[in-house]
Amino acid sequence: MININYTLLVQAGIFILFVYLINQLVFRPILKALDRRREATVGAQERALALQEKARSEEALLKEKLAEARSEAAREKARIRAKITAEQREILDRARDTINKDIPALRDKLMSEMKEVEAALKKEVEPFARRMAEKVLGRAA
Repeated sequence: MININYTLLVQAGIFILFVYLINQLVFRPILKALDRRREATVGAQERALALQEKARSEEALLKEKLAEARSEAAREKARIRAKITAEQREILDRARDTINKDIPALRDKLMSEMKEVEAALKKEVEPFARRMAEKVLGRAA
């Protein structure tokens, strides 16, 4: 049988004191360390997810800016190409106008030189033909 006396109360008191001390010295620090560890892990995961989301949004922003820069470059290229084409057309038109202005003068000069050459050849042809006829016939004409 169990005797209930003051030793049972002392043992109960020691047990309660022991539970209290173990709770304060062992269990609470371990539980706090586990909570800090969980918070660090979960917090790190949350920060990693936040950083990934930020990276995605910045990537989308960069892609948008890159597309905008490419379209601006294409517009600038088209503008420069149009400007160069217009300048080429202007240069060709000026050259064509200059040539068209010079052609009649050159044609007139060529015709006058051709008439001079023709007149000079007519003067030389008759004496040349006589000499040839004399040589072929063997007598003076």
